[in-house]
Amino acid sequence: KKLVAGYKLLITAKPPKGDAASWKEKTTKLLAAAESLEKGEADATKKYKEAVNCKACHSAHKPD
Repeated sequence: KKLVAGYKLLITAKPPKGDAASWKEKTTKLLAAAESLEKGEADATKKYKEAVNCKACHSAHKPD
């Protein structure tokens, strides 16, 4: 539940760097995957592993 709540906040934040559309896309995928985990869906772990690609997000949005 805390993970889902955190991702909901993340979506509303302004990206520190990079394109806002990219930020929204990546954070929305994270939220959807976390909600799948919370619901216990069969493919939730796979969805989450795909969505939680830290390097892809940090390369595009983490400040230098």
